[in-house]
Amino acid sequence: MKGKKGNFDTNYNAQAACSEGHQIITYCDVTTEGNDKAQLVPALQGIQENTAQEVKIALADADYGTFDSFEYMDENGICGYVPYRDMNATFEDKPFHSVHFGYDAERDVYTCPANHTLEFKSIINDNTRNKQYRQYRTKACKGCPFQKQCHSSKKSPYRAISREVRQGLRDEMKQRLNSEEGQKMYRRRLHPIEAIFGHLKYNLGYTAFYCAA
Repeated sequence: MKGKKGNFDTNYNAQAACSEGHQIITYCDVTTEGNDKAQLVPALQGIQENTAQEVKIALADADYGTFDSFEYMDENGICGYVPYRDMNATFEDKPFHSVHFGYDAERDVYTCPANHTLEFKSIINDNTRNKQYRQYRTKACKGCPFQKQCHSSKKSPYRAISREVRQGLRDEMKQRLNSEEGQKMYRRRLHPIEAIFGHLKYNLGYTAFYCAA
């Protein structure tokens, strides 16, 4: 796992989940994964197995905000409050970043900052990461005065936008979390679980756990 100073050590990754009201630990585990990306789904499944109760609402930090997590919660009727990396990044210093390309769900097209339309071109499968993308392109790039600023690839003269097929779940999550109710709900995540880790680390002195063979 990556340490705070950027170094890597051979450690286990400890996971825990708890109920809000009484801070009862409802799930815990250790994994050899170096990050938390794939740990929300096992946690939600473990909570239901341990408590015999369905999870209705889930709160977790941005380390757990993945397409797989959002898809699982959507399919199982769980209302998630889980941000993802760069969710509210504006990239103001990069005017032609993909975040500035507006998406029209009804027409299934993107509009670039120069007001050109990018239409659906093809499906791209990324088997190594188990993702599928819809790619959008426009042929207006050649005559656009912003071409060099917007697109620097030598492989193709046209700018392309790749949209993960589950991007709609991300958009819904962003809208939910940025609402007044969503912000209030997400703040409720901090005390229950962070207090447990704080108690372990600072009151009990367990800054690390060790496994005896």
